Amino acid sequence: PASASVISGNGFAISGTLTPADANTIQTLSATEASHMVDANCRMITTVLANGENPVNGSIAGKVWVEDNVPLNNGVPYVGRHYEITPALNGSIATARVTLYFTQAEFDAYNNHPGTNNFERLPAFPFDAQGKSNLLIFKYAGTSSDGTGLPSTYPQDITVIDPDDENITWNEALQRWEVSFDVTGFSGFMVSTSPYFIKAPPVLYTNWTGNISEE
Repeated sequence: PASASVISGNGFAISGTLTPADANTIQTLSATEASHMVDANCRMITTVLANGENPVNGSIAGKVWVEDNVPLNNGVPYVGRHYEITPALNGSIATARVTLYFTQAEFDAYNNHPGTNNFERLPAFPFDAQGKSNLLIFKYAGTSSDGTGLPSTYPQDITVIDPDDENITWNEALQRWEVSFDVTGFSGFMVSTSPYFIKAPPVLYTNWTGNISEE
């Protein structure tokens, strides 16, 4: 099933498989239907549908990074597959519906990371309603300064997006998670479940010993 195909708006077959490693592409968007952005082997990167007040148009660059291990920001884990989408025109105000893709293995790696112990979990199975409700998108305006796509390489203009749970779906035929949401302005996109992803969590002191003096 993971090797099944979908048909793009341009009429050619795209592998249902997600690109397994870092990849990038530049494509011209369709004005009327979803544009599937793929790597050199026609494996899926992301999907963009122009909509809203200032529909994105023209050429658009799509990048995906797939980290070997679960990455951290402020000591908080995020999913190893993360994205950057950059239109050539009006990148800061253009509007669209974006779909990001993830594997179950990537969600499992996040859920099993020791750093996730104090935070909520991502979906562990297709109908995991609680896991869906925990998923947050962290949108970093602009582009990565060094091409790594890591949070610290973006200007710190951050928007937290909580996608509607019905738009977080498991595609059984293609064996992937599909997360869709509307955006204004384009950016880097990361997935985590903790608001502390953009702000370090408070330090908790346990087993404190000492003396309290009264004056």
